[in-house]
Amino acid sequence: MTLKTVIHALVTGFEPFGVPRPSDNRSWEAVKQLAGQTVETKDATVVCHCHQLPVSYDDVLALVPPLHLGAEFGIVVHCGAGAPGMVRLEKRAHRTGYTRPGNKGPQDLPSGGCVPGYGTADELATAVD
Repeated sequence: MTLKTVIHALVTGFEPFGVPRPSDNRSWEAVKQLAGQTVETKDATVVCHCHQLPVSYDDVLALVPPLHLGAEFGIVVHCGAGAPGMVRLEKRAHRTGYTRPGNKGPQDLPSGGCVPGYGTADELATAVD
């Protein structure tokens, strides 16, 4: 009998945001249903861990980079609300162009619309399509 590899997957959705603030965010409502679930493949067992991300630039910068850089998760999937009535995988990350404040109010906006952090390109794209 061959032992399968166990892979821990982090799947994220966002807290509600906007004005007026809705009672929920469909990305989190979809994602939280995966908490604790396992997915069996031919070679691995994938264990789903779910986390609701805040909609605040500073809070996301404190939470997300350590999750990406740590060894705990072999897979990280961020989900967003996308078009009305849909949930989409976040396929691109942008450092610039932010003009709307986060949930902490008007002061929750990065200077010049540019999020500091990773020291990477202005846009990162995933291979997932």
